Amino acid sequence: MSVVLGPGISASARLDRLLDLLATEGMISSRHAAQQLGCSLETIRKDLLTLEHQGLLRRAHGGALPSIPLAEEMPITQRTSNTQEKKNIAQAALMELVEGSTIFLESGSTTHQVASLLPENWALTVVTNSLPIATTLLAAPRVTTHLVGGAVRAVTQSTAGFWALRELGDTHVDIALLGTNAISESGVLSTPDGEEAALKAAALGIAARTIVLADHSKFRQRAVFQYGTLEDADVLITDAASQDVLESISSHQPRTIRYA
Repeated sequence: MSVVLGPGISASARLDRLLDLLATEGMISSRHAAQQLGCSLETIRKDLLTLEHQGLLRRAHGGALPSIPLAEEMPITQRTSNTQEKKNIAQAALMELVEGSTIFLESGSTTHQVASLLPENWALTVVTNSLPIATTLLAAPRVTTHLVGGAVRAVTQSTAGFWALRELGDTHVDIALLGTNAISESGVLSTPDGEEAALKAAALGIAARTIVLADHSKFRQRAVFQYGTLEDADVLITDAASQDVLESISSHQPRTIRYA
């Protein structure tokens, strides 16, 4: 059910809410936003003008659209950009792991780097929805790998859908390592596919500690389906190029930020 925030909402809270609407719906209707926020159309128009001046959206007839195209889903085999940053982030993620623990490695190019860099002598239990990660871990003799069932998505070579959600619902791990397609200016996590979003949202709740891995290219990005915020993570590991944008995020901060 929609929540009307009412006339007492602060200007900064209105701007954050408008950006959240943009992330979840892909556009903003001024009339709909005014109803949601409990304020006038004129107030919304001024807010949209402010956000446009900040480069966060572009105004259109009756509302606003993203200032840049929504993040698209690239096939996992083509995710070759920022390789060194991803390796550095993965190496930093290993420092968060404890031998003998149970971890969840979500599908993604950076989490795949974690699987590739695991010390050969480590004994671990790994739960994953990624076929490439499961295949990589076949070479790790002391790692017990559990592959989450479900419909296989060719673009990510991973499982998602009803079966995957049911299995994750019966799973608890010590640490979950998650990637993301997009992180907005207000810390909203989003992805282009609805089934992936549902799986990512479920994965945020299965671990004692949750770690999000994201290089700088994922920031100031938005995709269609929101599944959480940085506030849902215990730790964010990123590269130094993300520092400026993280300092500008006033809400939804993770508990800890580490720069690889």
